[in-house]
Amino acid sequence: CSGATSGRSASYVCFSCCDKIDRLGRMDIDPSLVPQSRATIIVVPTTLLDQWRSEIEEHVDKSVGIVIFEGLSQTGYVRQRTLLDADIVLTTYDALGSDVAVARALQQARRSLRHPQRYRLTPSPLLSVRWWRLALDESQMLGHGMVAEMACNLRSRFRWCVSGTPISRGILQLLPMLRFL
Repeated sequence: CSGATSGRSASYVCFSCCDKIDRLGRMDIDPSLVPQSRATIIVVPTTLLDQWRSEIEEHVDKSVGIVIFEGLSQTGYVRQRTLLDADIVLTTYDALGSDVAVARALQQARRSLRHPQRYRLTPSPLLSVRWWRLALDESQMLGHGMVAEMACNLRSRFRWCVSGTPISRGILQLLPMLRFL
């Protein structure tokens, strides 16, 4: 029942899903209760998103379901059922970076505030699913910041880091990738 209207910026979440979504966003839920997906989520640089989409459409059977998620600010809220039914979900490092601020705010929501919250934050729908595979293309872009934090918060059975770029700044460049794996 959680979903989005057809408009890009007009998203909603019904009251019956609010508590579950809040707990998922705070990572305050038993991992066994997070639904398992058969989908592969692929995180790519924004500049390669269209290339990935066209390559998949060209080389993969048309029955394979593809969902593109460019972050809450771009795509809006995507229903959990849509993500569970997909075979491949494409998202970007920028989407992970923009959605981590909401995830941080939800994790800090447990502390008492002087004034009550005026609105409810909606966490990234990517946190509401346990993915089969999570692949980072151009994984050297992971870095040490917010993107790495969000990538580590995503639940998956298998994790892949893919990069054709040689290590140029020393062995510490591998640390975010190893932490992710």
